Amino acid sequence: MHIKVVLTVLALLLSGCASKHPLMPETYDPTQHARLRVGLDWIWAGIYFNQDCYDTDWQRQQLTSIGARAPSQIFSRSIGMPESNVDIGQYSEFIMPTNMPITLNVGGGGTIKSGNMQFYTTPWQHPVTVVFEAGKDYEMWGYQRRTVVRELIVADGKVVGGKVLDDLPRAEACDRPPMPPQRMPRGGQDAI
Repeated sequence: MHIKVVLTVLALLLSGCASKHPLMPETYDPTQHARLRVGLDWIWAGIYFNQDCYDTDWQRQQLTSIGARAPSQIFSRSIGMPESNVDIGQYSEFIMPTNMPITLNVGGGGTIKSGNMQFYTTPWQHPVTVVFEAGKDYEMWGYQRRTVVRELIVADGKVVGGKVLDDLPRAEACDRPPMPPQRMPRGGQDAI
């Protein structure tokens, strides 16, 4: 009986990792896609596809975005990007579509539990919109309550530097009415 429960939980966890957003490519083609490494040390991150705003409605978020939260991140997830020359801690890497606006939203704060203690900081988020270029690698992380996006400079398969994209426009909340409640796919949309 005990082993059945363990196997069932393991199967559910693995099946949750396999789900993808419909606009996220399955395999990397450098002529059509970019790659993005998202640093996840004590922050949450949202990626909103084909829009220059972020959704505040939970039902719509399940259809337009993927998300990741650092406390649930046990191991880094790699798709083969060259190793960074900056320590961004735990991370996940994604194959990204190009030639469309994508809003990247990093945030943090709130209540953080650590053992028998709790810490609280004012919640924050800093959404920006970017259009990725094919064949390029990028990194994203939170720093001083803002989203940092860096285009990597790669030589001979190694990261030798990067250019922080300082001129990315700040994204606002999407101006849409809330969606009516609906049944969501089992396991949500790409919970990492």
